[in-house]
This record gives sequence, structure tokens and C-alpha cells, in this order.
Amino acid sequence: MFFNRNNKSFNGSSIDLTIKKITSDDDNSLREKLICEFTPFIKKEATQFTKKLFRIENAYEFSVALLAFNESIDYYCENKNISFLDFSSLLIKKRLLDYVKFNDTKKASFISNFEQKYSDLFNQLYLPEQSKYNKEYAVLYELSKLKKMLKPFNITTDNLLIYSPRNDELKRSCFEVAEAILKDNYLSKDFLNKGIYPVSKLHKITNIKKHIIRLYKGFIISIVLIFSSKLDKLKEYINNLLDNNMFEMSGIVIELRQTTAIVFTKEYLYFTISRTANMSVGQTVVFKELGLYPEAIINATKFVKFLIISAVTLAVLAIGANFLLFSK
Repeated sequence: MFFNRNNKSFNGSSIDLTIKKITSDDDNSLREKLICEFTPFIKKEATQFTKKLFRIENAYEFSVALLAFNESIDYYCENKNISFLDFSSLLIKKRLLDYVKFNDTKKASFISNFEQKYSDLFNQLYLPEQSKYNKEYAVLYELSKLKKMLKPFNITTDNLLIYSPRNDELKRSCFEVAEAILKDNYLSKDFLNKGIYPVSKLHKITNIKKHIIRLYKGFIISIVLIFSSKLDKLKEYINNLLDNNMFEMSGIVIELRQTTAIVFTKEYLYFTISRTANMSVGQTVVFKELGLYPEAIINATKFVKFLIISAVTLAVLAIGANFLLFSK
């Protein structure tokens, strides 16, 4: 079923049937179609809340609204006392308010007025305490906060995309530099309070080449900021990377653009992938499920497979040589 708001056949019962099919059959293709159809509705809700008129689809608030719409599909069955669009509209408002509470403490009066206006309606919503979306919301909120923290250092997502370490040795070097800053009270205070990034001093402490410390400054600073802050979900995500499995090919969406998304993978790499309709910031994506294969990950996987094949070939040749040697 594919909907059009201008179509006379568009009605509540057809939406209800579609949602029932999505949730009972776990039909991601139909979910994608429904989200595509209602993207203008999601944009409108986000725009009305934020008053942002331009490029709302690339803003963090749009990701919150999109995630809330996705959540409304899953939990509408327990909230059928109102129409789906009314339910999703309320849920989008509630999640956007949660986002503002987390991200912008300066808007206390706005938060208070908005809560007062919608509190009775919010209380009527039934949502499980352990929603499967809780983690994605938390990661999204923390990513938006990290972006603000990076701004004084003039570090953008593009910097991270271009200057992220592409092999294990460089990654270890970057984490060693970050660890040196975090362990030294004077260094960490100067860094966090004054923005001082002493290349020469870090070189002396770690013995890592100065050009590496300079070149991967953005990546190193992002790690320091995460581990010196209360961004617990991002810390948890990075700690889990220590047990990464390269062949899983998954990552977390850190930024949305017009037709692409930037992801941080389980190999500590930043990549650009094609954007899908229901993709949101903070979402964990498995490239294989989406049919998305970042070229560098494919090449890395091929290289690992090449090494495995080479090792097996060498082992076979060695066994063959030994067999010939002992058979003489």
C-alpha cells in the first residue's frame, strides 16, 4: 500500500491495515514506503517545533522526528484510542521535547510552556519503559552534543571523514595520544579549558611522530572529548569496538546529508554511504542488510580474505614440500 495525502482513498483504516502488516510480518520494505509517503508530514512536525525553515531534513531534530515516527509505527497498536497521525504527531513532539531537554538547558521557559500545553496529552500515550528505540535516541542526543563540543576546535564531520586513521597501527597511535591527554591532569585541563593541543609535548610523551599527531588531530580530539564527558552511550559504543568483527560490516549514523549519510564503523572508520528514507542519526546500520558496501570496507575485507587464502596456500605448499622431502 502506498499513500498520497492528496488522494481521496487516503484514510485511517488503510493506514491501520498497513501498520498491522508491517508489525506482524516485520515488513521493512513496506515500512520504508510508509515513511517515504509521510516524510512531508515528519518534516512539517519538525519544522513547526524548531521553527527551522531550511534543510530541516539534515538537522538532528529531523532525525528525532523520523525516529519517533518509526517508533509510532511499532507502538500504535497499544494507542488506538486516537488516529495514527495524531498519535505520531504527539510522539514526535514528546521526543523533540526530550531532545531539547537533553541538548539545550537555556530553553527552560520554552520547555516549561510546551510541557504545560501538552502534558495531559503526553500522559495518555502508552509507551513501554524499555522501548527498543531508547538506545538510538540516547546515541542521537549524545552525537548532537558532541558536534557542539567539537565546534570550538573547528572540527567538522568532514574533518573526521577525511582525517580518520585507516589502519590498525595509526588507530593505536591516535588512541595512545588521546590516552596521554586523558591521563595527564595538566594536559587535560589545558585542553578542555583552553583548547591547547601541544603537539611537541605529546610527541615527547608518546614518541609518536608529530605529523601523525597533527594530521589526525580531529579524530584524537573527538576521542578525548567523548571519554572526558558524560556521553555514556558513545563511550559504551567505542568500548564495544574493542571486540569488533570486521566481517559484520556495521556502523552508527553520525550525520545525514541530502542523499548520503556518514557512519562511524566498528573498525574506527568514517564512511559515506547512500541514505535511505528511514535512516536517522544514532541508528546502527548493517551494510549487508541495506545492500550498502562502502568501497574501503570491501577492499579491507578482500585484503583479509587475500591474506587468509595466501596463508592457506603457503601452508599447503609447506605440507607438500615436507611430504616430498620425507618421501625421498
